Amino acid sequence: MIKTIFNKILYLIALGRYNNLSGAFLLMWPCFWGLSYDGTFDFNFVKYSLLFFAGAIVMRGAGCTFNDIVDSKIDAKVKRTRNRPIASKKITAVEGLFFLFLQLIVGFIILINFDNKVIFSGIFILPFVFIYPYLKRITFFPQIFLGFIFNWGVFLGYFCNFESIHVGVIYLYFAGVFLTVGYDTIYGYQDIKDDSKIGIKSLSIRTKNYPKRAVGFIYILSLIFLSLSILQISKISYLNIIFLFIIGFCLFSQIKKINLENGNHLMNIFKSNVLLGGIIFMLFVVNKFNF
Repeated sequence: MIKTIFNKILYLIALGRYNNLSGAFLLMWPCFWGLSYDGTFDFNFVKYSLLFFAGAIVMRGAGCTFNDIVDSKIDAKVKRTRNRPIASKKITAVEGLFFLFLQLIVGFIILINFDNKVIFSGIFILPFVFIYPYLKRITFFPQIFLGFIFNWGVFLGYFCNFESIHVGVIYLYFAGVFLTVGYDTIYGYQDIKDDSKIGIKSLSIRTKNYPKRAVGFIYILSLIFLSLSILQISKISYLNIIFLFIIGFCLFSQIKKINLENGNHLMNIFKSNVLLGGIIFMLFVVNKFNF
């Protein structure tokens, strides 16, 4: 009995990807970008950072749980995902729904620690999270939709310090959107053979014949919007140029390493964006302190 319960807990941890937090960090960084964008680094910054960190982990877990419930039959047909807890029937859909509800409660408890504008904005984006898993059935561009959802944290973070939207934050949001579209397209290249067989659509499948050019174009747009966002709060400086060069070099390295025949390599490229997100965060920190 105890062993069965312990195994169930391990399966639930895997269901919410709590054993692999790369995606949670990718969801967290846009919140940190918005929070640090021309913001004040004080006690509230520490408080909100901790809340965003916890919220990103829990809500990413909730998103993965819902995705696996919806995609259980699809996951069972894809080599990389067939051993996921629900697809492999280690967890039932009912157990998954209960776990989803529990995570949403925890996420709501975290959310109500923010101001009303952040709370409203957080609730506003939630329905779109539940729409996302269905898009791969009807459009080749689910990555674009994911980009809009995944980077909503830019606005949540910014609203912790300001009441109205600054044009620079909009630029920053789209920088994040294109970054997400790029790295999720790379992520999707792992499954293009299986996805094509079962009729799943994605930007990865649409661009499989010219992956480096496609991701390169997307990443250039991301870097342009990031540069525009910086220029809205800071003058051109050697420090900004150095950071943007480093970010550009990281993006170029990802493009150069794309190899559709090596799934593990593609996953490593995808995970490298966790570090890149931290570098972008530091760009806003050093701008605030004028290092």
